[in-house]
Amino acid sequence: MFRHGHWIMITLLEAAWLLRDARQIKFVFVGNGNRVSDVTQYKDKKNLSNIVQIPHHPRDKMKYCLSSADLHVVVMGDGYAGIVHPCKIYGILAIGRPFVYIGPEESHVTQIMRDHKVGYEVRHGQAKELAKIIKAAMRLGESEKESIMRSEKAAAQRFSQQILCSQLADIITSE
Repeated sequence: MFRHGHWIMITLLEAAWLLRDARQIKFVFVGNGNRVSDVTQYKDKKNLSNIVQIPHHPRDKMKYCLSSADLHVVVMGDGYAGIVHPCKIYGILAIGRPFVYIGPEESHVTQIMRDHKVGYEVRHGQAKELAKIIKAAMRLGESEKESIMRSEKAAAQRFSQQILCSQLADIITSE
């Protein structure tokens, strides 16, 4: 069913199947990327009403999309650590929403998570564990959500444009 290289979505989609009877949980996929047809095929094959697909949003409207989610997902294929860097993590940190990372144990994302004690993580193929995390995130109280927001926004400060540009300028001028 999945084209070569597109297996990385299967953990998320299998979690949607495992949580198919939890009416309050929706898996919302935004965009027109390469994996849209994979998601549509899985959704149709399994007859899943908990998967919602919406088209790409312009960059200036993306903040509304990001702030509407209760739990974000960052996915990276195992073979891409050190090659690909999912920049979605910075937008998520900036808005301070809970997130779960699905990918290799060692990556830039897991380094950020460990350094700043933010997010949840699972490996590819751990759909049951992902479903448990999603259920746990649903039960977070307001004080827990506020704590997550503070931690993530503090982490995001480290990656602000001003700080990173200053660091780059220091590197360039030190040569």
